[in-house]
Amino acid sequence: MINESFYLQLTNGKTIPIPTGEAIMGRQPDNPIVIDEQGVSRQHAKLLRQGNQVTLTDLNSSNGTYVNGQKLTPHITITLTHRDEIRLGQQMQFTFYGDAASYSIEKTTLEPIVMPQGYLAVNPPPAQIPNYSPPYQQPTANNPDPNIAVVLEILGVIGIMGIGRIYSGQTGLGIAMLISWFIFVWGSYLIILLGASFFTAITFGLGFLSYCCLCIIPIMQIAVPIASALQLKSDLQKRR
Repeated sequence: MINESFYLQLTNGKTIPIPTGEAIMGRQPDNPIVIDEQGVSRQHAKLLRQGNQVTLTDLNSSNGTYVNGQKLTPHITITLTHRDEIRLGQQMQFTFYGDAASYSIEKTTLEPIVMPQGYLAVNPPPAQIPNYSPPYQQPTANNPDPNIAVVLEILGVIGIMGIGRIYSGQTGLGIAMLISWFIFVWGSYLIILLGASFFTAITFGLGFLSYCCLCIIPIMQIAVPIASALQLKSDLQKRR
């Protein structure tokens, strides 16, 4: 049996011990604390237990980390106190217990415990490495803000679509989209206007038809960048 004096308790009464060292919470399967819950990021927050102190840090999660109703600033660490109320996103809630009362659990294997959606699975740290810390990469470098990427991608309505892709790390695709979309939008306007003038000189019917085609370009100029921006936002959220 292992005695733990620091643990989290869910609203349904289930409890989970906090291991010594660093423990990432989120949907990613190799996290020490796996939370398979909608609205929780892949690497949502980090617990750090050192001696008799436990700290909590939000890892730039999509839906935020809250302590006693207050939203944490990403990457700013706070120290937890006994019976603090923790919430990940809008639904996943815990109570932190850090008093001297012990909590007993049976020793498990090192494989993750697969639980149904909405429950927790725990990867206990290896017994031979008490201060085990899973590898962690700073999310800000490779995890761009989806909202900023969407705003940049919507600039395509003025003929420069692809900036959002470049910002999000898809440099090659972004440059290709930027060049091709600029040529398509402004080239189409030029060709249709010249064609309309030419056909109007020959017959009013062909000229009128050319001007009708001209109306299609602004619709595409708005719809295509919006569709691209929504797809980019979805891709970035899946990476978090």
